[in-house]
Amino acid sequence: MDIQISGNAHSSYPCDTVYGLLWLDDKKSYALPKQVPYCGEWGMALTDVIFLEPMSAIPVKLSVLWLSLYEEKYYKVEVDLDKNKLSAIFRDYADAAHIVVGMAPFGLCAVWVNGSLRSILADCFRGNEFKADFKELDTYSTGMTFAEYCTLLSSCNNDLLKQKKNQSNLDFNFFKSFMQQYIYRYNVLFGNWDDEKWKNLDNEKLVPQLVSIHNKLYDGTYYKLDDNLLIQYHSSGKPKKLALYWHIGKSEYSAYFWFEDERIREVFDKFYGAHPDTKTDFIIRIDAEKRKYELALYRYGLKEPQIIPEDVYQLLVFKNKFEDYRSENYNQERGAWIW
Repeated sequence: MDIQISGNAHSSYPCDTVYGLLWLDDKKSYALPKQVPYCGEWGMALTDVIFLEPMSAIPVKLSVLWLSLYEEKYYKVEVDLDKNKLSAIFRDYADAAHIVVGMAPFGLCAVWVNGSLRSILADCFRGNEFKADFKELDTYSTGMTFAEYCTLLSSCNNDLLKQKKNQSNLDFNFFKSFMQQYIYRYNVLFGNWDDEKWKNLDNEKLVPQLVSIHNKLYDGTYYKLDDNLLIQYHSSGKPKKLALYWHIGKSEYSAYFWFEDERIREVFDKFYGAHPDTKTDFIIRIDAEKRKYELALYRYGLKEPQIIPEDVYQLLVFKNKFEDYRSENYNQERGAWIW
């Protein structure tokens, strides 16, 4: 078991590490590779460094001190890791290769275990604000003032500059909401859209067959294994990207959904309320022939599913590798469906 490690920060909220250490015991530790600053897709391994002496044991402690450029404040985490939980993840998931440490504003710190086909959120912490003289933390001996250093690292990130300019009323709960997980399953229903209503398939010669579902989530995790886990109830973050593959006879279909952060958060918050453990069906209705697609949430006791408005997501559908349908609001870059 050779474990690689990486730091991480959200592309709109870059962070600079003073140090990041994963401890195997009281004396031996491995440092997060440097990236100045960390900035990329939340939860992904942003560095790929192979140590001369690879980590061969599960770390038991995390020490990390980072600079949140959004607030221009330092945060520190010193915490014991759940070794049993991490061991179970590496034991049950043979593809696991990376431990990723994510840093965010207001002290949010997350730990994931990543592989090529799956990422699992192992834990989430809140660090404490750390006050110190910048000269003591200037590891590169830049000779700059703290303000000059922050300006330099922020200057190339337009999203961050926009956030600072808007002075959005963000707080810890905003970033914690990224990590909220819910109990749901994907329920794909093939039907006939007729007279503005969904009807069951009756006496169809060619019955659609679902092949697989893949997703990326706002909690920084992803799932790209071709099994049936996602159609069973499981704990999962809010969907960020969703890919479906099915066939009808010899025709092969693929559909790709992109969910807008604020809008899907509103939908989930309204539906689940204070009960994220409510078992829910994330319904995906499909009539490929009539190019009708609909998303909804349903839990036991409701009279009917709650439709997810079409402006919450964008959709692109291929049939036999040629574009077959795109939603009116679709504006993704070419190749965005490849992930």
